[in-house]
Amino acid sequence: RYAIPVDVSGDPATELSRVLATRARAMVPSGNLLVVRTGTGAAQFVAAAIDAVGDPAVAGSVAGDDTIIVVAAEGHSGRDLLQTFESIGAEA
Repeated sequence: RYAIPVDVSGDPATELSRVLATRARAMVPSGNLLVVRTGTGAAQFVAAAIDAVGDPAVAGSVAGDDTIIVVAAEGHSGRDLLQTFESIGAEA
């Protein structure tokens, strides 16, 4: 199966902004989770970019084929994560 590699040579936050802007189709907060919907086959690519940033508000992510569940760290919410992702340029 083909996977688009994450650009590890650049700034992770810049890469995340680019990836979310081009691959995320919708982001929906729910409690301490943020559900990110992507195009078919793009979820693992986007999740890798989310994890590469190392945001302390993100406990981790789980990616399927076209959906990612991002788990907020203790003291944070899915809405906090949504606001963070929107502030770096993702408008899904």
